[in-house]
Amino acid sequence: MTAIIDDPIEIRTPRLRLRPHVAEDLAARWALGMMPEFYRYTSGQAATEEDSWHRVLRYIGHWTSFGYGFFAVLDATTGRFLGEAGAMDFRRGIGDGFGRRPEMGWGFHPDVHGTGVAGEAIRAVLAWMDAGAGQAGTVCMINPENVASVRLAERLGYRPTGEAVYHDRPVSTFARAAGATFVAAPG
Repeated sequence: MTAIIDDPIEIRTPRLRLRPHVAEDLAARWALGMMPEFYRYTSGQAATEEDSWHRVLRYIGHWTSFGYGFFAVLDATTGRFLGEAGAMDFRRGIGDGFGRRPEMGWGFHPDVHGTGVAGEAIRAVLAWMDAGAGQAGTVCMINPENVASVRLAERLGYRPTGEAVYHDRPVSTFARAAGATFVAAPG
């Protein structure tokens, strides 16, 4: 799959349009954050409007401060908000690389799980990051019970680096060298 980068901060793939969040994404982000299928592996609780607003503002500010951040992932045809993927400097301090390398993250609407949308979006973001802010590699953390995300991370070139506890929840930590080879999904 080849991603077309129309603008340094807009990425297009055959099915997706990725762009930085805007204030108008609040309703879609809040709706996503209230879905149990979405939050069960992250915070463990539904997002409030305030939580969602602060998150959107943090995403917007990250682009201004660092030149990278989370992308809103939209259906290229309909413009529907499908989820988000990107990198941030969260300064979690939970293990090797966290706070020193961009931390990738992703989350998608449950009705696109299993469709390849997440892999398509994250591969496009990683290709963009590899050429810029992610040249030293990226890290990510995943709830070990989230088997689908662990498998996806491994297909994206992430390798396990250990275990940690973040906000009283266990996480598995991963690192990826810039330019790591993507592995095709089975099937």
